[in-house]
Amino acid sequence: MTIHATVITDASWCPKTRVAGWAAWIAGDSWKSQGFSGPTLRHCQSSNDAELVAAAIGCGLAYRMFGATTILIQSDNTSVGKQLKYNLPDDVRQACLITYRHVKGHTKVNDTRSWANRWADREAKHHMRSLRD
Repeated sequence: MTIHATVITDASWCPKTRVAGWAAWIAGDSWKSQGFSGPTLRHCQSSNDAELVAAAIGCGLAYRMFGATTILIQSDNTSVGKQLKYNLPDDVRQACLITYRHVKGHTKVNDTRSWANRWADREAKHHMRSLRD
């Protein structure tokens, strides 16, 4: 049985300290949408690195918590679409079909995708700032 999930992710990275926060909003047909966020467990080398960490965590949560096997990852960072498959945990990469869609970040659009992207942006910044301070 195929279980679909949409995962909208974002990260916030501090270039001075190289700490980052991540957030993922996960929606599916068979469960209520949920948001998850936290600090990254390692220093990130760039904002792209932090965005990839956020996307990999989001995909892992969708697969491990909800059993999603088809995941649409949405991010405001285009590097995620190009590099995510190389940064996924082995179990997720082997079990899931992952596709990518770009979400324009920092807009005033009032659709669900933009709302989730703004939520993820705020959450990721909160965790990055907590680590940095």
